[in-house]
Amino acid sequence: MSLWVKTLERKLEQAQEGANPDFRCFLSSEPPPFPWQQTIPEAILQNSIKVSNQPAQSLRANLLRAWQSFDQPFMDSCLRKEDFKPVLLALCCFHALVNGRRKFGFIGWSCSNIYGFTMGDLAQCAQVAVNMLNVRTGARAKEAVPYADLKYIFGEIMYGGHITDKWDRRTCVTYLEVLVVPELYNDGHELFEGFKSKTKGNWEDFMEHIDNGLPPENPVAFGLHTNADISFLQTECNSLFTMLLDIGGGSGGGGGTSKEEVIAKMVVDFLDRLPEDFNLFDIKSRIGPAENLTPYLVVLIQECERMNGLLQTIRKSLTDLQLGLQGALNISDAMDQQMSSMFLDRIPAVWEKQAWRTLKTLPMWFADVLERINQFSKWEQSLKMPPSVWLSGTFNPMAFVTAVMQTTARAYQWPLDD
Repeated sequence: MSLWVKTLERKLEQAQEGANPDFRCFLSSEPPPFPWQQTIPEAILQNSIKVSNQPAQSLRANLLRAWQSFDQPFMDSCLRKEDFKPVLLALCCFHALVNGRRKFGFIGWSCSNIYGFTMGDLAQCAQVAVNMLNVRTGARAKEAVPYADLKYIFGEIMYGGHITDKWDRRTCVTYLEVLVVPELYNDGHELFEGFKSKTKGNWEDFMEHIDNGLPPENPVAFGLHTNADISFLQTECNSLFTMLLDIGGGSGGGGGTSKEEVIAKMVVDFLDRLPEDFNLFDIKSRIGPAENLTPYLVVLIQECERMNGLLQTIRKSLTDLQLGLQGALNISDAMDQQMSSMFLDRIPAVWEKQAWRTLKTLPMWFADVLERINQFSKWEQSLKMPPSVWLSGTFNPMAFVTAVMQTTARAYQWPLDD
């Protein structure tokens, strides 16, 4: 960013001292394109009210926002206006659907957290449609609308350029196969359930059609089962109450025990129940030479190594936290975050990083850890394959599946690749 930003920072500091009470300064920004350029000073960011322009979640809001990004002069820029208007409406519906689908999480898109379909994509696609129709004028005026070309550019290049998963790409292309079709110009044709296409009128007529003709939103409009709404509402509910807990759950109750006392009891309880690390040297010495190392024992050693890493992380963090509560150590930011997580029955981030993804609360998760350790303890004591294995209780279930395949292939002299 240019050097004048430092001057701006100084002027804003001066304005805080003697400026008119009604004075406001509005700044718009985006990351600088080159690494050597300066970013916005931290002081400006800290003293500002940040407002970000995020895509709406509802289908109505997305569709209205998409259509309002154009105007009558833009529609008039196409020489085949009557052919362009339904295509533009279908394109806006497509933009609203792919953005609105993100609210359903992994049901909507496999990688919904990384897809950013922007208004720039919509504007570029609309301009492409104008250009492709404008070249089909004069001697080429009788040529049909190039549906296949438009669908390929929209779905595979413009919007498809954001998509990394093959099934998500298939979903994106399928939307266009339904929306950008010759039936757009038929009266009564539905773009999606309950919303019909429009062929004639000016920009305001189409705007009124969207505002009044859009049916109540439901997952069927996105091509999803009606039960998809259950998952969305559960996620919204969990997010709301998680936020409420974050806001009000950081301190103890007025008449009860304090937060520090609750955490101190939990630390003592966890440390008492936490078993010792696995003795990998003893396990390997009992296995003996390398020829005794079967695929199952390789899995056992790998699981014990990873469990040791988790146990050491839990033990060290709990010990440090105990010393911090006793006043022997300063409470760091990491300790404070761990205390907040434990007080709310959440798994501390430093533990979860060494473990596995789960939605369980902290007490249930810790009991789960002890059950996994018990399974590995029985296995390492006998060094024999147990009659049954809790497959989801391992760090890497596919490693055990591979060990089964290797052992079976060796026993029957089968090629492993087949």
